[in-house]
Amino acid sequence: MITAEELAPIGSFSKTHGIKGEINATIEADFDIDNCDYFVVDMDGIFVPFFIETLRFRSDTTAIVKFEDIDTEEEIRDFFGKTIYVKKELIESETDDALNIFGYSMFNEKGEAIGKVDDIDTSTMNTLIISGDNLIPLAAIEILDINHKLHTISIKLPEGLLDINR
Repeated sequence: MITAEELAPIGSFSKTHGIKGEINATIEADFDIDNCDYFVVDMDGIFVPFFIETLRFRSDTTAIVKFEDIDTEEEIRDFFGKTIYVKKELIESETDDALNIFGYSMFNEKGEAIGKVDDIDTSTMNTLIISGDNLIPLAAIEILDINHKLHTISIKLPEGLLDINR
């Protein structure tokens, strides 16, 4: 059973497209389309997966979707105005990855240890990675790699950034 905690909203359905069960969708979030086999829709309080037969984008945010086993305009009308969900792991966001690195060991581009991620401060406009006495602005670094299995993050720092914090 699919639960709300597993899902992230990416857009909504609007009107039908033609008479063969296709529907227009507004997609408002980046997601891993190559690994997305289905969209999830809340149907009367139950999250139901609908397997994608075809998905073609008309613009950056508008797509036409055809689901398996839905072949008529009447069948697709139940989707009007409904929110489109995908599994959270399909959402593409470097910021989301960066905010899920508590306790990770940080290394610079040369492989030298910088320290552990003690906290992430999102209380200001500039998100900060806190590592010991160092405050590292997320916007100032380039994330080279995040390895969730090894709990490591490789970053490229502007020269002298860590000297400022000491």
